Amino acid sequence: MKKVAWILFGIAVLLSDLMCAHVAYAYRDIICGTEHLGYSAPPSLAFLYAIPYLFGIVALAAVGVVILIKARKRQA
Repeated sequence: MKKVAWILFGIAVLLSDLMCAHVAYAYRDIICGTEHLGYSAPPSLAFLYAIPYLFGIVALAAVGVVILIKARKRQA
């Protein structure tokens, strides 16, 4: 069970890296769009892309913690 928890924590870390890359790409895209293509949205709008990733990261971490707690209770 501990291995499953650590795998979930690893997936959460990878998801956070993916979130950073996606938000950075969207931010750059919106900046270029406002300068060259006439977008009217502010670049800070790109940070809204982080919300679904944050829900996933929190959910994976919470499930990992629950699994670790249950695994420790079984050992005792």
